[in-house]
Amino acid sequence: MKLGMKREDAEATGLITVKDEPPGGIGCGTFDFKEFPQKGPYAGGNFSPQLGVASIFAVGDMRTPEGITTGSAAAEVQKAYPELKKGPNASFVTVPGNPKAVYTFLIENGRVRQLVLDLATQTCHN
Repeated sequence: MKLGMKREDAEATGLITVKDEPPGGIGCGTFDFKEFPQKGPYAGGNFSPQLGVASIFAVGDMRTPEGITTGSAAAEVQKAYPELKKGPNASFVTVPGNPKAVYTFLIENGRVRQLVLDLATQTCHN
């Protein structure tokens, strides 16, 4: 799976199942990783007709090359990514070496609750 992959190419990997289609063919749809299906409104990622795979939510033991994963301490995130910008809903940082992508972190009670690899231009979630 790679950010920007066309939906058809992402499905052809055999790794995902489309969960929800973009409403009316615009906006974003969701997918799950077959090995890690999510419950309720949660998903393994987002895709859009314009951008392809726009977001990949960390599941299982996925981690950044710097070792950050769900459950990592906020201090570890700050140390790994000194340029981390804290927002009202989530914190984010440009992926080192890839200005077209960002890591988005939802931090609660001092720990990473959610980690997402996003296209910097995605409009699927905050």
